Amino acid sequence: MKNRDGALIRLDQLVQVTHVERQPQNYYRINGLNSIYVSLTAEETANQLRLSRRIHETIDEIRRILPPGYEIHNSYDATEYIHAELNKIYLRSGLTVLILLLFVLLITRNVRYLFLITVSLTVNLTIALIFYYLIGLEIQLYSLAGITISLSLIIPQCLYAHFGCNDDYGGCLVDYLFLR
Repeated sequence: MKNRDGALIRLDQLVQVTHVERQPQNYYRINGLNSIYVSLTAEETANQLRLSRRIHETIDEIRRILPPGYEIHNSYDATEYIHAELNKIYLRSGLTVLILLLFVLLITRNVRYLFLITVSLTVNLTIALIFYYLIGLEIQLYSLAGITISLSLIIPQCLYAHFGCNDDYGGCLVDYLFLR
């Protein structure tokens, strides 16, 4: 806006601006303090663990610039459950492989066969992961649990493929225990 002389008149010369909080429509309180609840939901195709890590990094950046008296609290994080389940699956998979490889060593009493089974198991899992990637299969918690169960089937099949069913090195024992 211009005055009669053509000089610009700024808005702050005409009025006094004050910031006033709007009357709340409803209240959400935590520990008696006014709060804002924000719920974040990932897209169905998103990697929830990677997204959670990025969200936590962003929240940490926001925490650093918040004015005094403001806080951010995390009330629920679904990825904590996913992390806990993944740790259980990793432990169970490791124990499964360890027990089955010890069983192979006990039956064969030969480190060379143990190495053969370890390499066969690694190759089987690598080929499976390559095919999972090529066909675009998403690995979920249930898929990982299924892979853990399949480990107890892969090792006896490797033993059977190597030994066959003969009396050398307990081949019939492997056949009897695992394949029948």
